[in-house]
Amino acid sequence: MTQEKLLEIIREMIEENWADSDLDARTEKVLTFIAENEYEGKDEDLELFIDRINAAQTETPALFVVQDALKNKGWNFEKAMM
Repeated sequence: MTQEKLLEIIREMIEENWADSDLDARTEKVLTFIAENEYEGKDEDLELFIDRINAAQTETPALFVVQDALKNKGWNFEKAMM
């Protein structure tokens, strides 16, 4: 997984208005914010998501791995969304 591929997946879901998404509403909101905004630390957030996805080594879809990662505090987007 790369940053570009992850953002492509997120943008496709946004275009479909998150149709048939089983993600939490908070996750959808956060991923939309990340895909549509530039903020300090965005690349760092994305790289940490990519690391988690690549380390997961499961059949779990990438956005669910990200959703699990979002349970932790201290992301750069949290400051930017305030």
